[in-house]
Amino acid sequence: MGNLCILSILFFVFFLTSCSKPTVSGNVFIVTEGRENVKMGLVKVKVYSEVALKQCMDDIEVENATDKKKSSQEISPLLIKANKNLGDARSELKAVESTFPQIPLTAQEVDRRMIARRPVQEKIEIAEQELNRVYAIPAPQKKTYWKCVEMAKSVTEAVTDAEGKFEINFPTSGKYALTAFSSRKLPSYREGLNTEFYQWFVWAEMGRGETKKITLSNNNQSDLYAPETDQTIPIY
Repeated sequence: MGNLCILSILFFVFFLTSCSKPTVSGNVFIVTEGRENVKMGLVKVKVYSEVALKQCMDDIEVENATDKKKSSQEISPLLIKANKNLGDARSELKAVESTFPQIPLTAQEVDRRMIARRPVQEKIEIAEQELNRVYAIPAPQKKTYWKCVEMAKSVTEAVTDAEGKFEINFPTSGKYALTAFSSRKLPSYREGLNTEFYQWFVWAEMGRGETKKITLSNNNQSDLYAPETDQTIPIY
């Protein structure tokens, strides 16, 4: 009788623990240009705790800020110099034009003025080209949080079924990141692009025993190079 009571208590505790686990259910699908819904089966949906990602994400933010500051420090003097050269060349052109006498313009006078302007106009063109080159210097590539996802260990995961549906039981309450990757072969008539890639990185705040639903689709994809870390999942 005592053993039966102990088993009953253990079963009750296990039941309460299972019921208290937060759960997310949902589906993964893509809407095509023709408005066709494509259900994405066999997509692995992984869950990462905020604690596991936070330090790495903070480090990435510092690196991005440092790279941006360094780039600005390198470009700023080039920009100042290019603007100064352009300003000086334009001032020189005005000085040349101020020497032109106020007389009726003959063909000979027009030619003389063109010849006088030409060397200064060439300086202006060179200065404008240099300024454009400075503006064209690419910004440092922003490091993304995908690096953190690759390095961290997921706390749980699920795979979508043939209908693109999944269900995940979270270990406990807290803030989690859900990630998923998938791809799809396109019809052969789409020249130059025969595969589309999809990726999702979304946050979920889960309370004890809470049940939520999420849809991973076109409207909440994450940019491959800069996922939105403050994105929250659609709750129904």
